[in-house]
Amino acid sequence: MTGKGGGDIDIMVISDKKISWKEKAQIKWHYMRKELIEDFSRLDRAVHILKYSLQQCKKIGVKADYSLEELDRFENLTSRFARTSDIYTQIVFSGANRENPACLAIQ
Repeated sequence: MTGKGGGDIDIMVISDKKISWKEKAQIKWHYMRKELIEDFSRLDRAVHILKYSLQQCKKIGVKADYSLEELDRFENLTSRFARTSDIYTQIVFSGANRENPACLAIQ
C-alpha cells in the first residue's frame, strides 16, 4: 500500500499463483499513478487557497502602516506559500523515488 507522505511503495499480494514480472509491474504502476494523482490533487487545493490569500493581500496593497487584521492576512499568505512549495517539493522528490522504489514485495 502507499503512504500519504510518498516515497517507498510496499505491495503484498497473497496468492497461490505465480505472478509474472509484467503483472508485478502493472501493480506497481497502478499504485504509483494513484499516489501521483493524490499528490497533484493536494497541490491543486493548496494553490487554490494560496491564490485566495494573494488576492486578499493585493487588496491591501503597500503602505507604511498595517492593521493587525492586515498583518494576519500577510502572515496567512506567507504560511500558505510555504505549505504549497513544500507540497510541490515533496512531489518532485518523491517522484524520483517512485521510479526506483526501495521495496516492492510480491509473493
